[in-house]
Amino acid sequence: PSGSVSVAAAWMLSVTLATLGLGISFLLPLPCIWIGITAILVLLLYNLKLKHLPLAGNISVALLGGIPILFGGIAVGDPYPALLPGILAAAVHLAREIVKDLQDSEGDQLAGSRTLPHAVGPTGSRALISLILASLLIAIPLPGFLLVTGPVYLTFALLLDGIILLVFVHLWSARTSNELETPSRLLKLVLLIGLAAFLADALSISTHHSARFLDTTH
Repeated sequence: PSGSVSVAAAWMLSVTLATLGLGISFLLPLPCIWIGITAILVLLLYNLKLKHLPLAGNISVALLGGIPILFGGIAVGDPYPALLPGILAAAVHLAREIVKDLQDSEGDQLAGSRTLPHAVGPTGSRALISLILASLLIAIPLPGFLLVTGPVYLTFALLLDGIILLVFVHLWSARTSNELETPSRLLKLVLLIGLAAFLADALSISTHHSARFLDTTH
């Protein structure tokens, strides 16, 4: 948008990367190919139409944020453990996308994009974000309490809930678009810590099982 890259160069890079990504997916199981094709189509639809529509653009980006995790699970032949982190990642992405729409509402209005803040207003947008965040407050630690994941995940989950509470505070106290940068960055931190939580938990469970196996062999 700043003009530092031409439209032609952006298209060339996009087509090159999409072709490369889709080509690599042909080395993987068939569902990975379909996910790759779907992702490219959603990206095209987003840029041509969906980003100008309230909520539709947010949902499409959120799905693209969660689907790589499922892609990884399918690629290694074990998709089910990837479902939960993929869904949670998509939900966090959705909340963050709406926050970013609030930040960009003035520019979107000038560009003629009717995003969610223009459809339901800033208060309605914040209310929807809050609803998503409230759902995440319950959903994130739930796998730990239900013993679906291990204790390492639960420790991370409680930390994530604390960060989400901070997002609530900054979301409703922000008065300018610059102040909305804080909840946006905090939600990005939630994504990073969330991925670390599932990784650390999987490694701890794997280490525990390996130790038990060695004990039984001795």
